[in-house]
Amino acid sequence: MEFLSKSRVSDQKFIQDIINLDTFNIAKLINEKYFNNINFNKFKEDIQSEEILEMLIFLLDGYLINKLKLNEKIELDDIKTKYIGWVKVLKISAYKEEFL
Repeated sequence: MEFLSKSRVSDQKFIQDIINLDTFNIAKLINEKYFNNINFNKFKEDIQSEEILEMLIFLLDGYLINKLKLNEKIELDDIKTKYIGWVKVLKISAYKEEFL
């Protein structure tokens, strides 16, 4: 995992070209493939589930980049804890009141 994280923040153009991701389309594909049984009625009318997933991807990416810049070890348990916290915050923002 550390190799992938370091590759993501590499300043070498050819590496960046390989891993430069279109996160919105990735979020959309993940939604279509893995989250097709989500109850979208829970979401507020103006919320797109792809945007929520995109935010989670950005949060994870930023977290990993920050850990690398601080030269800190990346632990899967820490990532899981952070992810659960991010999901809780985003649910408050994205879900209708009656589903909180």
